[in-house]
Amino acid sequence: MPFEPIQKQRIHRLGFGHEIEARASEWLLSLGSYRLLEKNFRAKGGEIDLVFEHRRRRGSKGAQGREVLELVFIEVRARSWDGLVSGLESVGPKKTKNLVRAARTYLARYRGRAHGVRFDIIDWDGRRFLHVADAFRPED
Repeated sequence: MPFEPIQKQRIHRLGFGHEIEARASEWLLSLGSYRLLEKNFRAKGGEIDLVFEHRRRRGSKGAQGREVLELVFIEVRARSWDGLVSGLESVGPKKTKNLVRAARTYLARYRGRAHGVRFDIIDWDGRRFLHVADAFRPED
């Protein structure tokens, strides 16, 4: 899905972040297998940019696997394409700890039918999205 370029300098930082999150959400919804549950879920100690349910086939490639429903917590990062650190690299241990803490709060009230949980990162480099599914796993 093509998007018009965004000039970060023209948009207030918070507005820029919300714009990128909205575009990331639109992009995932256009894939057809994602259902948006929540934007900017806030909990003590953290915030989750996007929460989706994702229906996908699980199994070996080429084979008809069984369909599973996963709950997906997504962190959206935006950096300029020539930045020193990518959006993916900017998600460190402290951020992942805060995301996991917020996800636990969300899970305590979740009443959906998803069986799996995953943490994804979507990185906007100023030109395109990079979606890293299952970017990290909580340490328990």
